[in-house]
Amino acid sequence: MTGGSWDIASSHEWGARLKWDRPFQVWSYSVSHRLLLLRSTASEKYPGQVDVLFEDVRALALPTSLLGLEIELVDCKSLVSGPWCAEAVKGFLVRAGDAEGYVIARQVRSHEGAGEYFDRSPLMPNTHAL
Repeated sequence: MTGGSWDIASSHEWGARLKWDRPFQVWSYSVSHRLLLLRSTASEKYPGQVDVLFEDVRALALPTSLLGLEIELVDCKSLVSGPWCAEAVKGFLVRAGDAEGYVIARQVRSHEGAGEYFDRSPLMPNTHAL
């Protein structure tokens, strides 16, 4: 995907995916706003910056550095059991190279653009400082 943003959860189709072949890292996590931001910064090899924002995060298990990133919309109950799988919450299977993890959240959105390393993500709400 290039430019703009996309909400994988709006597809409502199990198996819907986002995928990038570039490194990402956990950039920011806000407990109070339940926001998880993953970022791939621009470099000579990877032009532009990619931000991936999970909103209303209920549970997660991810490494902090991700070599490549693939996010697949799956049934929440296939990843975890317990109170995290509320009606509006979805499961996101996250693959990064040989690693696999998950995020349980209401939605995930992505944005690709020409941001600088310390720029605020355009996906973050105004009430949250990055």
